[in-house]
Amino acid sequence: PEVAWEIANERGFVITLHMVKELSLADPQNLAYIKEKTAQYPNAKLILAHCARAFAAWTGIETVDKIKHLDNVYYDFSAICESPVMFQILRKVGKDKCMWGSDFPVCRLSGKAIAMADSFYWINARVLELLGNPNIRYWQYSTENLMAVRQACLMLDLSQDRIEDLFWNNAMTLFGLA
Repeated sequence: PEVAWEIANERGFVITLHMVKELSLADPQNLAYIKEKTAQYPNAKLILAHCARAFAAWTGIETVDKIKHLDNVYYDFSAICESPVMFQILRKVGKDKCMWGSDFPVCRLSGKAIAMADSFYWINARVLELLGNPNIRYWQYSTENLMAVRQACLMLDLSQDRIEDLFWNNAMTLFGLA
């Protein structure tokens, strides 16, 4: 609601936005909303949850350029299980505006979110059982997510200090605790 933006702007608070529209950041209404609110309320800090909900990686890869200039927009990497969108966000937006998050208790579930065609699909034990292949091993979403974050960090040759920023320091700075 508007009052949340007003209070966040007045006090320098953080808002975490979970986009629900299917196209995420690629949805013109979502993109317009983010641009409008962050301009209208420049002291509010906005975290776009789940790499701007880029479970279908293309929705973030193809659109992050359109908001990379917004100083008060940040990204959390929680629950994303494939590295391409993390790689793109780190490369385009910068390493200081990204942070890992667990998305507890979802991270405790087992499975993986995978991009398929122009969307995404949650693979879990039930889906694997229906496919008739009980021998496929699966991990918790948090482990799949950490593997994807690791891949993005390796592809970008991030130093140990930059990785620590991603997992701790950036959030501490954003929330005024550093």
